[in-house]
Amino acid sequence: MQVPVVIALEASAPGRGGFPIEVGYSHRHGDGWCSLVRPEPEWRDWDETCFCRHLIARDMLQIAGRTTPEIAALLNQRLQGLTVYSEAEGGGYYRLHQLFSAAGAEPAFRLADLREIISAPQRQIWQLTRIQIEKELSLTRRRASNQAKIAQLTWLRTFDTVHAG
Repeated sequence: MQVPVVIALEASAPGRGGFPIEVGYSHRHGDGWCSLVRPEPEWRDWDETCFCRHLIARDMLQIAGRTTPEIAALLNQRLQGLTVYSEAEGGGYYRLHQLFSAAGAEPAFRLADLREIISAPQRQIWQLTRIQIEKELSLTRRRASNQAKIAQLTWLRTFDTVHAG
């Protein structure tokens, strides 16, 4: 089994009202990429509790965020033909669809649920392993690429532990 490419998206608010504010991934060899998303004019829902988690201000998105067409093109260029996994269940699909729909584009990669490649023995040690990795990395800010890297490293360590026999 190859190390999965993992993608994560941070949102402005939970649920369907929110929109993607940051997208990032961790590639097979651990190299990551991350970008802020400049909100579309109709994207207005903003939840302050989400801001407290990711510390990304809406003004920062306007100034430093890339447009949805730029991000869609970059993701397609870098992930073309790959299966890319998300830990966010339906939320990952929804946010990615929002981003690509706003860009007027289609993903050139397949998005899949990370749970598809997590075995039952991996699931049993997943949460403790994830906490351990978060402590080891001691990341000070919640970033989409960091969330992707944490999920990827958790998958890798649980896979190695289960198959160490």
